[in-house]
Amino acid sequence: MSDLFEKIKKNRGPLGMHAKESHGYFTFPKLEGEISNKMVFRGKEKLVWSLNNYLGLANHKKK
Repeated sequence: MSDLFEKIKKNRGPLGMHAKESHGYFTFPKLEGEISNKMVFRGKEKLVWSLNNYLGLANHKKK
């Protein structure tokens, strides 16, 4: 049976691939722009699936 920590060192997963930019810590990638279904990540527009804005109220004037 393989050691769990050895597995993590070899494959850091989708969040771990950004660890070099954050001093070895697991972090979420920084999304830029107004909260929407499409936001900017590293200068490119990307489709966002991770935000809980299904009613579209995140940018509403009366927060």
